[in-house]
Amino acid sequence: MKSVTQVTKETQAERIVQKFAERVFSVNVTEGISKKLDNSFEAFKEFFKECTKMELEELDKNIFENKGIRKEWKVCQKEVSRKIICEYGIEIGFNRRYYLHKGTNTNKL
Repeated sequence: MKSVTQVTKETQAERIVQKFAERVFSVNVTEGISKKLDNSFEAFKEFFKECTKMELEELDKNIFENKGIRKEWKVCQKEVSRKIICEYGIEIGFNRRYYLHKGTNTNKL
């Protein structure tokens, strides 16, 4: 049986794929190859952004939930908004947690 998290992630992934497909097929080839290609490229960039955001936030959640990974670390900030800009100029916004080491009070994880 799938967990609620798995179902939610699958639903989110399905929504992202559906949105991508709708955008790609929203422009008919009869409207021009260039227009279809431009539209498809923009749709792919949005698809990439949403998939990467989902994966980064899932990774953050897994680190938080797996206390074995972060034995000496405690959450000091949560829902911190971050951005990554890829070499193609695609800006990916996501939220993450920051951790403080219990022994040294350093913020590295």
